[in-house]
Amino acid sequence: MEEEILFTTVQEYKLPYTESGDWTFEKLANQLMNKDMLDKFTKLFIYLKIDTLFTREILSAFIISWFPDVVMETVPDTDKVRKASIIMSKTFIHELKNVITKRKLTPKFKKALPLYKSIFCKWMKKDRRILKEELINKFREFHITEELLNIPHMDKEYNQSWKGDIKSIKSKIRNKMNKLKPSKKELRKLDNIEITKPFNQTKNNKNTNNDNSDKKETNKEDIKMIDIDKIVREIGKETYWKNLRMELESEPTNWKTTMELLTEIRDRFIVISPKFINKIKTAIDIPYIQHLADQNILNDTDLFSIFKGIITCFKLTQSHADDTPMQKWAKDINDRFESEDFRWEIDIPKLFNDILIKLDRLEEVVEYYKNKFSLSKDRLDNSDKKYKQI
Repeated sequence: MEEEILFTTVQEYKLPYTESGDWTFEKLANQLMNKDMLDKFTKLFIYLKIDTLFTREILSAFIISWFPDVVMETVPDTDKVRKASIIMSKTFIHELKNVITKRKLTPKFKKALPLYKSIFCKWMKKDRRILKEELINKFREFHITEELLNIPHMDKEYNQSWKGDIKSIKSKIRNKMNKLKPSKKELRKLDNIEITKPFNQTKNNKNTNNDNSDKKETNKEDIKMIDIDKIVREIGKETYWKNLRMELESEPTNWKTTMELLTEIRDRFIVISPKFINKIKTAIDIPYIQHLADQNILNDTDLFSIFKGIITCFKLTQSHADDTPMQKWAKDINDRFESEDFRWEIDIPKLFNDILIKLDRLEEVVEYYKNKFSLSKDRLDNSDKKYKQI
């Protein structure tokens, strides 16, 4: 009787066994951290004599099945372990549902469990290795930036509050690394980075030995790695995109940041090519979009039209040589919107990020040619003056 109540209780949680439905990543992740639910599933697995995995690892199959882009973002789509993990996770939760429905351990579940365990362990091993490499590289970038801010003239140029932010981020990186159970070699890498002084001043001496020359070369390489704008983005972007995701999955949907981004994108296109101002304002019709947002009737079709309008603006303002890559990108956007896995809170921030990166590049190209034209014009003007003097 107690076992029957346990099966019924677990079944009432109504987890997404066959499709994600209305579940968002955040909602599912929070549910899988619910202590009461974990306790009930743990008791059920003990009753079924499943002791080969921890409860959370078993229930991770739900996240892997429906939100692989979130939890496997470090692993490319073409990776065999990633593909196998998704397929095996969906198979596993399907069999788990049968166990709960039939109130007994099934033969198929017995076969699926060790296979799931095996592929899960392979994915975790691969994911941890990639994550640790990324953390080490991030730690190096932030350490170099911290050292850069310690140089006297840089100390005046940049806000000193950055130093506190960078120290905090470095500490968080170490904490994350410790949770991933790093090897002694990986920990030594962090320690060696910490004691590195990439911007030590060397005396100007004609008799500088080879060691000093090597240090200078190293310094040059370290300086090439510095990108202050990138560091600033690293500090702020995680919070910014997280807030956008939360707005998009709120009920009703909060379009505030989305409208700010669209307005910024439209205005930047106008600055790039003022002669197309009317076409740009038509392609990205802010008043109309704002009306739809205020009425809370913006849907997938409207959003797709908005992004098509942005693509039109790119075609108006960029070189014809970029038309082919732009067409490919447009197709990717179309495929994304038509995909069954399309989710506002996941896909819209990614699209905006792609757009802003492409806009940055376009502005750089436009600025380059403006400067080039300006220099050519100056030369022509100077030549004209000389001609008149003759």
